[in-house]
Amino acid sequence: MRLTEWLFILPFALVLACTVPPVGNDDDDDDAADDDDAADDDDAADDDDAADDDDEYPGLPAGISPGVDWAEALDGGGAEVYGGIILEKFQPPSLPWTESGTQDLGEAGAALTLNTLRGNIESIVPDTWDGDTDAYKVHFPEGGFLHFVLDWDKAAGDYDGNIYCEYQDDTNDYGIYDLQLAPGAMDLSKPEAGITTVPLWDGTSCWFFVVGYSGAEVDYTVQLVTDGESLGAAPWPGSGDDDDSAAE
Repeated sequence: MRLTEWLFILPFALVLACTVPPVGNDDDDDDAADDDDAADDDDAADDDDAADDDDEYPGLPAGISPGVDWAEALDGGGAEVYGGIILEKFQPPSLPWTESGTQDLGEAGAALTLNTLRGNIESIVPDTWDGDTDAYKVHFPEGGFLHFVLDWDKAAGDYDGNIYCEYQDDTNDYGIYDLQLAPGAMDLSKPEAGITTVPLWDGTSCWFFVVGYSGAEVDYTVQLVTDGESLGAAPWPGSGDDDDSAAE
């Protein structure tokens, strides 16, 4: 299992958005050794946190309604319009990503609406993130805990993704942070899914990527839902405006 190293979130300071190299923790215990030893596991469910929940994604929230549907941008010949980003040694470049490589999806629907992106991974270099990488930006008018669900058309293979969002609080200055999806979208699960460990403010912009790790080059979907448990209006300038430089 290719897990990113968990970063402490709150009450500790957030870490500015970057992923770290995967660690060899194939048996879901809490050290870097693939030994699954009882002394290193910290709960009865044999997963790597203090909760006795076996790190399972609980699913999308109840009562959601249709939101916005998007598609990966293609030109008249069916080629990708945006070049994506380069993930060197499983790490994305610093944010915000370049406009030439990142498709701006615009504004998502309100809280508790299902927003769905449809795209395609054109190339995969097995057991790496060196193939086609699709990168996107999205603006959430209403915040709350964010659900991120990545699925793809074939039963076999493995796709990965992650999302990074604007954030600040009394401990953390404004920045674009990896808010850590729990249980995460970079292991061998299908679908890859998780919920941010802190809620978004209303008017938050986020950036995310999708890449193939193994299997066939197929179509994928990303579902995005905020649950409405917002922190309130974002305290940074321009948060209510996603389509130009003015904060009106």
